[in-house]
Amino acid sequence: LVIADAQRAVALAGVMGGRDTEVSDATVNVLLESARFDPLSVRTTSRRLAMKSDSSYRFERGIDPTLPLRAGLRAAQLILQTAGGQLLKGVAEAGIEHAPIKRIHLRLSRLNQLLGMPIPSASAMDALARLQLKPELKDDRIEVTVPSWRADLNIEADLIEEVARIIGYDKIPVSDQIQIRLTPPQPQQITTEQIRQTLVAAGYFEAITITFVSDLLADDFKAPDVALPRADAMVRKADARLRPSLLPGLLEAIRRNEAAGTAGARLFEIGSTFTLDAAGRVDERRRVGLAAGADGLREIRGVIEALLGRLDASRAVRVVPADEPGFARRAAGRIEWGGQRVGRLGRIDRRIVDKLDLRSVPVAAELELDPLLAGAQHVPQLRPLPKYPAVRRDLSLVVPEHVRFDAILQLINQVAPANLEEVEYVGVYRGKPLEKGTKSQTISLIFRSPTGTLTSEAVDAAVKQVIDVAHARGFKLRE
Repeated sequence: LVIADAQRAVALAGVMGGRDTEVSDATVNVLLESARFDPLSVRTTSRRLAMKSDSSYRFERGIDPTLPLRAGLRAAQLILQTAGGQLLKGVAEAGIEHAPIKRIHLRLSRLNQLLGMPIPSASAMDALARLQLKPELKDDRIEVTVPSWRADLNIEADLIEEVARIIGYDKIPVSDQIQIRLTPPQPQQITTEQIRQTLVAAGYFEAITITFVSDLLADDFKAPDVALPRADAMVRKADARLRPSLLPGLLEAIRRNEAAGTAGARLFEIGSTFTLDAAGRVDERRRVGLAAGADGLREIRGVIEALLGRLDASRAVRVVPADEPGFARRAAGRIEWGGQRVGRLGRIDRRIVDKLDLRSVPVAAELELDPLLAGAQHVPQLRPLPKYPAVRRDLSLVVPEHVRFDAILQLINQVAPANLEEVEYVGVYRGKPLEKGTKSQTISLIFRSPTGTLTSEAVDAAVKQVIDVAHARGFKLRE
């Protein structure tokens, strides 16, 4: 914002005047300009041009909206008194003198609580009246009208400070005891702490990384059409964009650990990520990020299942294969909790591994924090321990290469064998003597009856149901 005449700019508004408008010994005519500038505009101009002045210092902090006219008249009066001259008639005005009425309430109980001493209502009223705040006593509270020149008075605590100042700080007693009022933790704090405890128990260390993302990784963990907030170039030239994901910072922390001789670091972070929405507004989201400097998809999936199971064991956890930005193709998926997408996990893309010059290919996961906070179950869910032993049967099915474990799991769920308690993934084998384009998928079927010990015949019959349906789908049993 500039101040200009009909031809050119003559000053930076609220920051610095121009050489052509300064007063010298040859000055005969003086035009007085008195204005109130927007604090944010003045601060932006001052920082962008790296130019500080007494004027910018004052305007950045805001001035009385009614001051410009009174200040201009007073300046003209002082000039006439000290230097003489003739004051011409008329005032050119622009804009609106805007001084919104601001009212604040002061509770007498809160006043006594903060100061640690009883303050009579008459004393509080007198202190506020001496500050021209026009106090009105209404039951157990005092309502004041804030003058336009007191921009520093905004909340109840400001009024309490003014009362203490007028009454005298020396009147406030010094106590040799401190009273602490304990309040129970909020549900969100409890859930966040549960997340930390679960990840630490799984062998992960909490990390705190900066909210800026390096230019090297800024575009790797977001969709191509997603824009990122950026710091002003005067403040930060390189690595100036805010992070769209927690994973770039965790991967760089793994690289620093490798350089220091600590291989296979397991790190997690709870923090904010930032993007710009379609309207250009900043979209801030809290997330939980995990990264392990070793290739262990099963391990990190188990950590995620344990974490979500601790928050609410009644909600099913699924990992649906899907390509995700920053992860290797066919080695990533979206995490669903109770049918709701809450995150993603997978093996980091080899291209990113090469960028960071990592010694091994890390695995990582990222969860949205808000769904976890909203879905956490804080009421203990209890169930009796099983009375009878479980029976485990392993199956190795030869399936086409494109068939995923999730498809086999859905097939078993459709069969719904009697007394089936759980299905566990064991592993995949490729190679001789299997035909090209096929693989052997090994799973464990775990059976348990709530009424008695299962016999081998009953378990074999249930397993045969699964095998028969698998044969019908064209899958073979590996001998």
